[in-house]
Amino acid sequence: MAALTGITTVKMFTYRGDPTEEWSNTYHFDVPPPSTDANWKILADALIAEEVKCFASTTKVVRAYGYNTDDAKPVSVWSYDYLAASAALPGTIVTPGGSQKMAGDQAGMFWGKLPIRSSSGKYIYLRKYFHDGYVDLTNADKLHPNQAGYYSTFANKLMAGTITVLGHWRARTHADVPTSVGADQWATTRTLHRRGKRPLAHA
Repeated sequence: MAALTGITTVKMFTYRGDPTEEWSNTYHFDVPPPSTDANWKILADALIAEEVKCFASTTKVVRAYGYNTDDAKPVSVWSYDYLAASAALPGTIVTPGGSQKMAGDQAGMFWGKLPIRSSSGKYIYLRKYFHDGYVDLTNADKLHPNQAGYYSTFANKLMAGTITVLGHWRARTHADVPTSVGADQWATTRTLHRRGKRPLAHA
């Protein structure tokens, strides 16, 4: 077990008539874990400000959690409930021309390639999946080019460390950072259902 900064952002949107369906992403960074709640929120706000550029306004970021260890099942040391604080943060994508909305369980994916290999000799990748984006109007299996661009822009910022307070995107189990990033051109499906319960977040 070692010190590590991890942040989970929880998003909410409507799926099959349920307006409270949630999905989330967890990221790890090479900056030291914050020591105060105020500094945790600075990190989360900086991450979310870029993340919301990857999905439509029908999705809102409602909670965030902070972790200070690389443990496989960490306990959060910080949380914030943006929804309870009347500060939920909506996506900012404007509907691109020649596009259609993803189905609820469709998702796009961006990746970061690490400079290390698995035991089988294959390079290790970090992958993040996002709902509520846009696919091509004539091919619902393919991301709209603008959508792929939003993912790539975000991934490049994570890799380059240009979200300065966060440092660089890294793996939980390895200190290595990606050497290249990109977005898959194809949409995929990600089953939506409530995951294991997290502790209540505080506003």
